[in-house]
Amino acid sequence: MTAHEVLQKVRQLPAISPAALQLLRLLNQEDADGSGIVHCLKHDPALTARLLRLCNSAEVGLSEKVASVDQALFLLGYRRLHELALQIAVGDALGVAVPAYAIEPRTLWRHSVASARAAELLAEQSPCGTLSADLSFTAGLLHDIGKILLAQVMDEATCSSIRHAIEVQGTPWSEAERQTLGTDHAEVGAALLEQWQLPDPLVHAVARHHQPCHACQPPLCAVVHLADCLAHAAGANAGWHALANRVDPDSATQWGLGESRIATLMAELAEHLITVEASLKP
Repeated sequence: MTAHEVLQKVRQLPAISPAALQLLRLLNQEDADGSGIVHCLKHDPALTARLLRLCNSAEVGLSEKVASVDQALFLLGYRRLHELALQIAVGDALGVAVPAYAIEPRTLWRHSVASARAAELLAEQSPCGTLSADLSFTAGLLHDIGKILLAQVMDEATCSSIRHAIEVQGTPWSEAERQTLGTDHAEVGAALLEQWQLPDPLVHAVARHHQPCHACQPPLCAVVHLADCLAHAAGANAGWHALANRVDPDSATQWGLGESRIATLMAELAEHLITVEASLKP
């Protein structure tokens, strides 16, 4: 099967609101600012209510109560508000259980949040020139969304074949998926983002996050690949297949990820996960 054939076979696409899609598409607008976020949220009262609840929580730590999206924008700034809104908007889609991958409810969401933060940290310290932290954060947040779709076409025999390739033959799990199904969750996730008309760099980064392309500029797929690996290493795992995760050495070298730097990033991720645990609750 191709990735697009998987999309045609799935019974249920991830639940995401029109407002959430518009928030994602704002990443492709060079002149995007806080007014676009405010406009999106005003058309989704439920999302607005959840965002304001989070803004008033101890996790965000504002010194005054927030009563409106405009006030939240003023106090938090465009980038932080965008991140919080995306975490909430995409959280329902990523919070489901994925039995085919032995992923329990909220586990994939937790891994995605950790990956998003790791991608953001890597982008902020990019050795390759300017790399959008917003785009990196979002790519990290969405990189594994294809698992939710691919799992819907995996029966018991397919799961068994993939696990055998990983556990007995030592095959990297994305390659095991391709050998068994003809595609993998990265390609399927990218096909969904393409269907949603999201920015091309985001689509490409999700598609290649297990096979990063170092010739691409900016090297967003390498950032997402490393962020995924760091999230697993920090304990934010998503199913048994995490044991077959492989770090691309060229990506690690490109970003100067020696033992000391990896330890620092893992400590930052662990601290970040502690602060967001409350916001992960439904």
